[in-house]
Amino acid sequence: MDNEQNPSKNVVAKQPPNASTISLLILGPIIGFILGWNVAPKSIITQTEEQQIPITTTASQQMPVFMQNEVAYAEDEGNIILHYNGKFYKENPNPVQSYNQDETLNINPDKLTWTKVVAKNGKVEDVYNELFDFKLLPSKKSFLFIMRWPEKDDKDASIYHFYVYQYTLNGPGSARLLKHFTTPSESNIVPIISSISSDEQYVSLNMFGCWNCGGHHPSTAIMRLSDGTTKDIGLTSYFKWKDNGSYEYKKSVTLPCSNPEGCYAEQYQEPELLPLEIGAF
Repeated sequence: MDNEQNPSKNVVAKQPPNASTISLLILGPIIGFILGWNVAPKSIITQTEEQQIPITTTASQQMPVFMQNEVAYAEDEGNIILHYNGKFYKENPNPVQSYNQDETLNINPDKLTWTKVVAKNGKVEDVYNELFDFKLLPSKKSFLFIMRWPEKDDKDASIYHFYVYQYTLNGPGSARLLKHFTTPSESNIVPIISSISSDEQYVSLNMFGCWNCGGHHPSTAIMRLSDGTTKDIGLTSYFKWKDNGSYEYKKSVTLPCSNPEGCYAEQYQEPELLPLEIGAF
């Protein structure tokens, strides 16, 4: 047929390998191994030190950057921790005292996730620039805290400012300012968080005329958390929240000084001897 090809005309017969070629193929790798030749394929290359992938530090391993005069919070094993100007704080359990140096915490901040709460803009005097009080609400989904931010007037006299804030965990934005107390507009301007109602709608504050000055009894202010409205109900020796903004309390009664040489501080009737009264916001 016209299309048939003669294989004998197109194929070159293969010659069988001679003895020298066979010896080279067998002995070559063995000789190379003995002499230390590198006969590894080019596709299998061991990484040099310069080719090693560098180990990078993750965000959780980096030290957090805390800004001056900025409050931040973090959660640590179910506890809420606040940071302010190099100090760390847990909830203050005392309704008549602010924090002191011994009550701050020593923790490792880079192991926690920090969230900005609020920051003070402008100049703040260094003395008494501090987180003054801090308490969680019963549900632990929100907390109240008080900042003391002092400043100087044009005559270089100190003016003390106390700011009461509320912050909702995982909520939008910064803390919400509820009340600002300052001198000399009010007689009792130093607030300490006393008690929070079980429905988380109200808080009572112990209001002092000055701080660490001694010799006086605080008045009681009650605040509605929805709008920061505050009422002063005067000096009390006992106070307890009831339901729907109602409360029970006992008024403080001052006693005459019984010391012939004079009394350093005012004396008050024991609460057990006073009548119980009911009030409502």
